[in-house]
Amino acid sequence: MNPSPGTEPSGLDFDLMVEGSAAAGFSATVSAMHQGLNVVVIEKAKVIGGSTFFVIG
Repeated sequence: MNPSPGTEPSGLDFDLMVEGSAAAGFSATVSAMHQGLNVVVIEKAKVIGGSTFFVIG
């Protein structure tokens, strides 16, 4: 499902919503999924990875 910006998708059923797809968000997502939860991740940036995407070592 890929809704247009500014619209709300309907019919979603999940146990946990994770805000942000940076390292902490993905860690929480993986942990929850291993426990059998249905998880949705939302990200405001155009790229997955959040602020972690921009880290340069």
